[in-house]
Amino acid sequence: MKLDQFPGLNTIGDVYSLGLNGLTQADNVDLSQDGNISRRPGRTKIYTGVISAAWGDGQDFLFVEDFELKQLNSDYSATVLASLVIATSTLYVLRSATNKLYWSTGYEHGVIVEGVNRNWNTQDDNYWEGTTVEDALASELHQDPMPIGKQMVEYAGCIWIVFDDMVIHTHPYSETTDLRENFIPVGEQITNFGAVSDGLFITTATRSYFYAGRNPAEMSVVQQAPFGGVPNTMLQVDGRVLGEGQNTLGLLWTSSRGICAGLPNGTLVNVTQQQIKELSGIEGTALLRELNGQQHYIAVLQA
Repeated sequence: MKLDQFPGLNTIGDVYSLGLNGLTQADNVDLSQDGNISRRPGRTKIYTGVISAAWGDGQDFLFVEDFELKQLNSDYSATVLASLVIATSTLYVLRSATNKLYWSTGYEHGVIVEGVNRNWNTQDDNYWEGTTVEDALASELHQDPMPIGKQMVEYAGCIWIVFDDMVIHTHPYSETTDLRENFIPVGEQITNFGAVSDGLFITTATRSYFYAGRNPAEMSVVQQAPFGGVPNTMLQVDGRVLGEGQNTLGLLWTSSRGICAGLPNGTLVNVTQQQIKELSGIEGTALLRELNGQQHYIAVLQA
């Protein structure tokens, strides 16, 4: 018998009657868009150490080793960026429009500018420089330091962070905030947070929401799904990866019902609902890999 095409993973159908309509298990293999299956290629070690958390975007690679935040250099050596008070297994990083790296471990945070770490919340070091009039108006705003949060996004001229069951944003084009009003309560612990052109996607353990609009004070919220997302599995991706005629940035994340896509217009699509019955994980991480011209979303879940 010759099989010309493998349709992929299928955990919905009856395992005893699935036939050739899918694979109930697929370990260490890659499946191409045309249905070809191949052994997953190996990897080469380039750094020796005990890394507890890491982030990379193809341009920079930051990681936590012991009590230090480090950056991997082009020769695979490492540069220490900051000493940490608390060892951590999580690292959140945002590359801003001005190419600054805002980072947080959930316990400490900072900003990396041209390879040098500095404190966040400096009124004199805003990430954007406006006109004299705009700077004067900004100086009149109530300026609180941003608290230490988790996931971070840049949207509508502000930096947004997750802080427990709410999201907090800076003043436009600033690193400071007004804690009296620059926040949106969600009501549940937030598991994932991401931005698209028309608004913000937020997941909790039980729900998925879209906050539409660019003015934080006037955003409207819609519950997009009666299920939530596995923590820390949301990635921003090129909208063309998602199909649906999208050509701007979108989102992918892992939910209890499968892999979900957040489209730029706020639509939520469960892209694996016909194949994946249920996924579980108390926490996770994800990466986007490109192989042979195809982009693969890969999530690792802690059961």
